[in-house]
Amino acid sequence: GEVQFYVGTGKVVDAPVPKEFFGTYAVLETEDLQKKLQAISAAGFRHHVAITRGDVAEAVAEAFTKYLGYRQIQL
Repeated sequence: GEVQFYVGTGKVVDAPVPKEFFGTYAVLETEDLQKKLQAISAAGFRHHVAITRGDVAEAVAEAFTKYLGYRQIQL
């Protein structure tokens, strides 16, 4: 198969998370989240994410497309 990816931006916010939740987490505010989640689900993608602080979207997209040959999708 083909590796595809989406790169977006948002803001990590200090919001409560239920104490029953386990693992690593962050609460992210991003524009049109519901629309993005629906598009990702409808296309059959898994909902796993990687988050980093800083403005790195352009560099990540370049590395994934130019050097790794992945296909970037737009939502």
